[in-house]
Amino acid sequence: IKGKKCLVVANLPTSKLGGVASAGMVLCGSKDDKAVVEILEPPADAEDGERAFVEGFDGDAATPNQVKKKKLWPPVADKLKLVDGVATFDGATIATSEGPCKCASIDNGIIS
Repeated sequence: IKGKKCLVVANLPTSKLGGVASAGMVLCGSKDDKAVVEILEPPADAEDGERAFVEGFDGDAATPNQVKKKKLWPPVADKLKLVDGVATFDGATIATSEGPCKCASIDNGIIS
């Protein structure tokens, strides 16, 4: 994924993956059978590090401690979907200031 733009969930509690500390998760889209998996991308003109948002939702991001203690990630993850290639949360578009986040070749499926 070197040189490729991607969406990262950056407020998860730190955990070890393959013995290396990780505090983020790259989001990918896939078909329901997960035979094809692809990185979820912001628009090409989006600024590196720009926070993505969900249309109709506002507010500050939860801290890693809040995510862990309140178990916020599982119910959020269950509502992430690809609809016509566009990333959505509970039916609302996930976007940056430059437009919606998408998967290049997967139209409908899940985001994880």
